[in-house]
Amino acid sequence: MAVNDIYRFAISYNIGSERTMNVMHFKEVTACTDALPGLSLANAVHPIVDAFYAGVIISQETQVILYQIQRVQPAAGVPVTIILGAAPFLPIVGSGVADPVPSVAAALVSFYTALHTRNGRGRIYLPGLSVLAQNDGQLVQAAIDACQDYGNDWTFDIVPGGALTGEWHACVYSRLLGDGELITHAVAHSNMATQRSRRNFPGVGT
Repeated sequence: MAVNDIYRFAISYNIGSERTMNVMHFKEVTACTDALPGLSLANAVHPIVDAFYAGVIISQETQVILYQIQRVQPAAGVPVTIILGAAPFLPIVGSGVADPVPSVAAALVSFYTALHTRNGRGRIYLPGLSVLAQNDGQLVQAAIDACQDYGNDWTFDIVPGGALTGEWHACVYSRLLGDGELITHAVAHSNMATQRSRRNFPGVGT
């Protein structure tokens, strides 16, 4: 709705018979004038998620199933829920032929901002990798490269397609500061991480 508004963007996955999720935050850097800004943001995010989660390092038993978007700053907005299945939000399914790694384990990408404190650092867990994308918990090089590319995608402003308006940038959101710092660079880790410390929602990220 306005520049500097911050949105919470939750992505849900089916991984074999398991379900998990992670969360990112986005700051509006160019005002969106559409009736449902969350829908416009989803239109900007979806192609990036699709490019990564349809890849060969992701198991064919991993599916992105749901987006939930809500403005959190300056005040809570109307939530938007999108069940993937129809254009422009077509289903996303991995193309790796092997079984998935259990959802408790995931690739890890760290995010950094211009704020060099704990409130300026974030991370995102990427579940659903194929077992062939790792070896004893260490990612193969192709998986590291893919995760790094995915992390890099969030260091740029993103825009929706067509006639939709607005421009957003992924951010590290601090409830303490009530603001979000724009992500400037990302680092993909070579070892897989566990999501057991994610408290209420496994996979919660920035």
